Amino acid sequence: MLEQLSQLFEFLWGGPLFLCVIGIGFYFTVRLNFFQIINLKDIYRNTIGTLAGKNKQNTTGEVASKKSLKSIEVAATVLSGSLGAGTIAGVAAAIAVGGPGAIFWMWIIAVVGMMTKMVEVTLAVKYRSKGENGEYYGGPMHYIKKGLNKKWHPLAGLYAFALMILVITDACFVQTNTMAAVIHYTFDIPTSVIGGFIVIVGALVILKGLSSLGKFCTIALPPITIAYFIGAAGVVVLNIEAIPQVIKSIFYYAFAPAPAAGGFVGSTIMMAISKGASRGIFTNEAGMGTSATVHATANVDYAFRQGMWGAVEVFFVSMITCNFTAFAVLASGMWTDASYQGIQIIFAALKETWHPIIVQVLCLG
Repeated sequence: MLEQLSQLFEFLWGGPLFLCVIGIGFYFTVRLNFFQIINLKDIYRNTIGTLAGKNKQNTTGEVASKKSLKSIEVAATVLSGSLGAGTIAGVAAAIAVGGPGAIFWMWIIAVVGMMTKMVEVTLAVKYRSKGENGEYYGGPMHYIKKGLNKKWHPLAGLYAFALMILVITDACFVQTNTMAAVIHYTFDIPTSVIGGFIVIVGALVILKGLSSLGKFCTIALPPITIAYFIGAAGVVVLNIEAIPQVIKSIFYYAFAPAPAAGGFVGSTIMMAISKGASRGIFTNEAGMGTSATVHATANVDYAFRQGMWGAVEVFFVSMITCNFTAFAVLASGMWTDASYQGIQIIFAALKETWHPIIVQVLCLG
């Protein structure tokens, strides 16, 4: 049964879903005149540039409450859900199965995904609703009902149901399992204990309100991310002589089958596309609509400005963070060792480079 599901997954992401994601992203890119490429300066000025005290955006005039988030808090919350399971474990797993070529297709998904996510976030803010307590809420189910005619309304309910299943299985189980696996692998602490601790900490943050969650993510995300960047960069620097071959293999095996090497059993072009596309979407969430529901809570006055944060998220996740993982994994050669799986691959590479105490600190991050 699992083998049949795996074959179905590979077929869907190797053809139909891949073409759908690429096609929609390319359509938005062309219709909006390649905005995410040509107008990078405008995107920066309206997002990250506002954090430096310049070009500060006007809000709706309402004071942010426990039910409202600032743009940067929304972005930090969304990114916190991607880092780890997606950008580290997901990328390592994609390479271990799809080979180096999977990274190339992850890049392609990211380029068009920047526009896709910009559009879905913009729609979420434009068609959001306001609750009795002044909180904003929205997402794909809302802009389907408000932006399309009645014959499309059943899709709103279908999406809401699918989103519920995804949140339970992905946000709750996958992220927790990834953290538990890393800590267990490093410190040999029972996964049940780790899981219980994560639940308690998560509950304490969430029960304090949406604003508390946003502030927590905004404070915790930068140091954790920087620590990981330093750790992965150390692996790359130690194996700097392998980088030219790594770059060559990414482009070459995107269009050619990757041969077996060590514990790596080899991969087809279809597998490279499948793993690269699926992991690319899993990490940056472009086209999934999940992050749009978070962005709908932002206290902003202009929907498209918030949409630009969506493009920033995709670029940061897929073109920066994922590449730190990809180059560290490929340069170290650990991806060909069958004894490691998923996030264990990158931590095995870190152990080969850094002192065990430093690896443990990175693990805690």
